[in-house]
Amino acid sequence: AAWHRGFHASAYISKEGALFKDTVRNDDKKRVLELVHEGFLYDIGQTGIELHHDPLTLDGMEAALHDGRVPVILISTWQLNRSRVPHWVTVCAMDDQFVYLHDPEIDTEVGETVADKQYLPVDRRVFDRMSRYGKNQPLQAAVIVGPRR
Repeated sequence: AAWHRGFHASAYISKEGALFKDTVRNDDKKRVLELVHEGFLYDIGQTGIELHHDPLTLDGMEAALHDGRVPVILISTWQLNRSRVPHWVTVCAMDDQFVYLHDPEIDTEVGETVADKQYLPVDRRVFDRMSRYGKNQPLQAAVIVGPRR
């Protein structure tokens, strides 16, 4: 989406192959995940998006922010709300102690506002655990967006 809106983009995925395939038991669903993955690879091949099969480090996130780029990170929401759901957040800033996140999921039914989900400070050690999804072979995924092409 970022590429089609005129931004540079690079993806960091800690493993190759279809994502979340080990979370489904049904063979048909596994095949759907494989087909979606193949479609993503084809689409990425039509662009200049860089695909890295390495996790994005905290130093890499910090360098991206320093260069004016925006890290979008896949997290497990367990540390936030005790739900084991994959969820994308934006890293807004970092300092020696915290990673500051913007969470786009706003629960207006409980009175949350956009301001409640901006610059959420997360201890670096907690963030390191959050940014891994799954137990056996934890997945780490990130997209770095920017600058404009």
